[in-house]
Amino acid sequence: MSSFSKKYYAPKDPEKFLGVTWETGYKNIVITYNDRIVHVINQPATLMEGIKFEDEELGKIKIQFTTERPRKLEIKVNRKKYKTVNKIDLGYDYTGLVTVFTSLSVFALIGVLFLLGMVEFNIEHPVVKAILMIDILIIIAYGVTSYLLHKKKPMAYFIGASIFLFTTFYETFIESILWSDRVSFIYLIFRYSILIFILVQVRHILNEVNKGQKKSGDNELLDET
Repeated sequence: MSSFSKKYYAPKDPEKFLGVTWETGYKNIVITYNDRIVHVINQPATLMEGIKFEDEELGKIKIQFTTERPRKLEIKVNRKKYKTVNKIDLGYDYTGLVTVFTSLSVFALIGVLFLLGMVEFNIEHPVVKAILMIDILIIIAYGVTSYLLHKKKPMAYFIGASIFLFTTFYETFIESILWSDRVSFIYLIFRYSILIFILVQVRHILNEVNKGQKKSGDNELLDET
């Protein structure tokens, strides 16, 4: 006689699941949790209407057959449906933004080093010194943004995004006055491509911020009870 097994995952918790084994025809059903036998069902006919029992660790458990065919087991723990496929919301993938802001920080650093390497670059001049300090702050800001986004801190997005937005508009203004060569024009197109990518992500970032606030609110309600 063949035997089968499945895992029924708790909603939004990939580490918590019930193990279910049975033989052909849903005979000798054994339900386990953390290698502990929770319940044994020898008569599958009782699952047509469903059976209920209580476990000291898990709480109230209900098991029954689904109405559609082929028959499948449906398990609810404290009225929460456990599923064989754990559909966990992994949240927003920050990889793209982390890569962008890391690259911006590196490119800005290279630009500063290039300027420092120029013979005619007078670092003692107050205007030059001020520009250099601003560039260093921008490098740090991009680096911090990248690090915090890597740690899934969505609010950091607004630091890097606002700086890049401002500097892009500033460089556009400067280029429009100087009316520079084709290379500068291509450079601006490249910057605006990055800017569009960054701005497109704002919807996802706001969603992550809202989820964080909701989760925080739920924790406060739990603490009060």
